[in-house]
Amino acid sequence: MRVDVKVDGLQELADAIQALPAAMQQTVVRAGLTAAGRVFVNGMARRAPKDPNHRVVRRGKSYPVPLSQSMTQKLTVSKGVARVRVGPSNQAFWGRFQEFGTRFQPAQPFMEPTLRDDDKAAVAAFTLAARAQFDAAVQSAKGGGTQ
Repeated sequence: MRVDVKVDGLQELADAIQALPAAMQQTVVRAGLTAAGRVFVNGMARRAPKDPNHRVVRRGKSYPVPLSQSMTQKLTVSKGVARVRVGPSNQAFWGRFQEFGTRFQPAQPFMEPTLRDDDKAAVAAFTLAARAQFDAAVQSAKGGGTQ
């Protein structure tokens, strides 16, 4: 499942980021995406189905880590596009079965509700972290904060 979020009202921050050198731009955007991703990871962990007796065995190896503890985020920057992917780790492969259901079990969505309900919190986290990193970058460019 892919969800693209368009944010209105951040044009001032976007313009300020664009005015920075490329290396600083990447640092600011990475800080914001990391913070936003953390909001989604925490939300998915809270909403993931919990079964204290749940043990998955795959190829003779058990995966006792609960789904709620298997949420990850991965940040990538490629060709000027920054992206953060959030969700269950590859080892928690059964997360997709929980989200979408199977013919044997009904769906127990936890990713879609997180994306729907925590979007404003993620945007706020992005804004705060990017603004803080932007201010630090500006201070660094000014020579360590001396004015």
